[in-house]
Amino acid sequence: MRNSRNFGRLFMTIVPLLFVASLARAEEAPKTAEQCVSVMGTENLDALLLEDLDELIGCVSVLRAKDSRTGGQQRTLAHLEKTLRKKGDAFEEAVAGEAKIKTANPKGTQPTDDNSENLEKVEKVVNFSKQGLVVGAEKYDDYFFRLNTGYEFVAIDKFFDKGEPRISLLMNRRLGGDLVTDDRHGFWGRYGGRSTFAAILESSAEATVQLPDDSTKSSTPIQNKDDSSANMNVTKTFAFELQYSWIFFRSLAFGPNNLRDYIGLIVAGGGLKTDAEPKVISRLYYGLRTAINPEFYADFMYGHTSGLHSNRLEVRGQFPVMSLSNGDRIFLGGIGNFAIDKRQRIAEAGGPTPLESDIVRVYITWNTDLKHIFGSAN
Repeated sequence: MRNSRNFGRLFMTIVPLLFVASLARAEEAPKTAEQCVSVMGTENLDALLLEDLDELIGCVSVLRAKDSRTGGQQRTLAHLEKTLRKKGDAFEEAVAGEAKIKTANPKGTQPTDDNSENLEKVEKVVNFSKQGLVVGAEKYDDYFFRLNTGYEFVAIDKFFDKGEPRISLLMNRRLGGDLVTDDRHGFWGRYGGRSTFAAILESSAEATVQLPDDSTKSSTPIQNKDDSSANMNVTKTFAFELQYSWIFFRSLAFGPNNLRDYIGLIVAGGGLKTDAEPKVISRLYYGLRTAINPEFYADFMYGHTSGLHSNRLEVRGQFPVMSLSNGDRIFLGGIGNFAIDKRQRIAEAGGPTPLESDIVRVYITWNTDLKHIFGSAN
């Protein structure tokens, strides 16, 4: 009798434990695709950042394993990959801070390797670009602001004998791209794009491209009587530009930092205002852009600047040459603005008309994230 009672007590103890264990295993089981969409299919990135890392990785694996995904599943997967990259950024920053602690106090209490291990997990799951001289486009926020300061050298009819300061405020916003996942590459119309507004203090080279010749010296205004060089007419000007780019091609990731090349359409419109001109000089250009990220690009555009007879071909681009410890970068860039049908248009205009020169500008700027100046909004 006593043995039967002991067995009953043991049975009553084990059964609840087995039940609790089964519940725990059920909780730890990977979510289905539907559960991942319902639980994490939110546009609130801050909420997703609080989710468990392993849980996020599990959902990414589940959604990637599906042969075909619904629109909701595709959007959720893209959002989860973005969340993991954000977590990776936080782990990367923490690892850098821990490295400074180890260097400053090698004999003191050392931080754990948890952040390094978590960063490795992220790198194995998503296309992750570490901080460095050149970073991938995924490293950029949906909205960002830059203050760029530097110097610009101008060549119209003499080789860089005139220069002006170059200061710009740039505001950039991502457009679309909510369905773009890491496995997407090649030609596609839904990669999204970027809109950019820039206010720039630069040289007036584009508004000062009239060169005197024997037939037009009397009709061409020359500000400096001792030198008829068009470069002497170059002064500072205020420019503004609104541009839209839309990506239609993305390459596979390449290089040690998982970079991608993007190709898309670009439209840029704006104006110039100089002291010599009472009205704003408008400009409109359109063409192709190839880029690694929003600040490392090359544009090939066709368009027109008001006040000039010729249509123009504009080639411009910039690339980073130095990365600073706070994440700021120094860029080297160039802008070429070339007349492509000036003879025909000058002939159509009739009468003495100033020749319109080609322009080349080279600049170097320090691009500063405004969060580094005013602090993060978070």
